Amino acid sequence: MKKILNYILIIIISLCLLYNLMMFSLTYFYFHRSGGGGSNEIKEYEFKTTTFNLKKEFKVICDKSTYLSYNDSAYYSHSIDVNANTIQITKEGEKLVYFLILNEKADDKNPHIEFSLYYINGKSNDDFGWFSIEKYNNVKLFEKEIIEPLAKKYERIEAE
Repeated sequence: MKKILNYILIIIISLCLLYNLMMFSLTYFYFHRSGGGGSNEIKEYEFKTTTFNLKKEFKVICDKSTYLSYNDSAYYSHSIDVNANTIQITKEGEKLVYFLILNEKADDKNPHIEFSLYYINGKSNDDFGWFSIEKYNNVKLFEKEIIEPLAKKYERIEAE
């Protein structure tokens, strides 16, 4: 009889641990999911520079690379009617197109530019779903190829 009670106790403790792990995982994914309303903005970056300098630096970075290309003011009408700047990354046979929106935030003492990564291959946050390793990898590739070289030249302001 004592063995059966021990087994039941082990099963109950295991079920409680499994339940807690499952609830923690669901909570984590809920609060770290993509999308969730608001704008279709995927990520926002700010640098202490002007729009002209930033566009020039995008072009320099892309010209130095064999698999990056930059297009200024490409019209993009996938649910937003704006002139977006695009950077295309072609790596290992895969073509990723990043659509950026530039927004000058200048005052007399602190001119800086904010740009937002709005779409990756036509997908916004909402299109990627709750948690997407695809979106995570695409944003990390963009940061490695574009943001890190920009951060070496211009001071990066952490977006709020």
